[in-house]
Amino acid sequence: MKRVLITIVLVGLLVPSAQAAFKLRLTDVDNAVTVTITDEVAGDLAIGTPGQIIWSGAVGEWNLNVTTGVSKPIGPATGHLDLNSINANSTGAGPAHLLLELTDTGFAWPTVPTDVTLESGIGGTIDDAADGTLVSYQYLDPTNQEFGYGGPVVVLGPFGPVAFSAEGSVGATVTGPFSISEYVTLEHLNPGITSFNATSHVVPVPGAVLLGMLGLSAAGIKLRRRA
Repeated sequence: MKRVLITIVLVGLLVPSAQAAFKLRLTDVDNAVTVTITDEVAGDLAIGTPGQIIWSGAVGEWNLNVTTGVSKPIGPATGHLDLNSINANSTGAGPAHLLLELTDTGFAWPTVPTDVTLESGIGGTIDDAADGTLVSYQYLDPTNQEFGYGGPVVVLGPFGPVAFSAEGSVGATVTGPFSISEYVTLEHLNPGITSFNATSHVVPVPGAVLLGMLGLSAAGIKLRRRA
């Protein structure tokens, strides 16, 4: 399992960024089958609702996948990403590995540079029959790359069978538009079902907000004095 995850991470880092857009990607790792869904493009079952991707179908031996992604303009443009999925495999012998990725670019704060915190959380269930493992990686990329895995990351897991839930956070400094990407690896030792919901929320560091308010206050005092 560890070798598979390391390989996936390295491949993700080496793949060049394509056209920036809100995208969902599912990969059956063992069979090298990948499905990519772009917001408001054929394959997206939520066309007409920008900021929401819905996809349902098979990916290799993962015969049932119902996956939803949510980003701006439904969520705040200052940074929110949500990935919800139900995934099942019922064919193939031995362990099965699925990679789910959700990414969006162009998140921004009104003023930069800004110290921010990426607050991440995930919860879900792996049924006993699957005897599975899930790990979540949630990234903030200050360079604004699609599927950008070079920035600060919150790692949650690994989680085993039955219900799980966890939260984490990491700090970063943004100096312009940035991207958020969620990256979930799933292993089933036997056929079974996993469901989960992962969220990423970027908020300003309280100290940075206070400094900003003080700066605005000082500017107001100077303006009044000049008046």
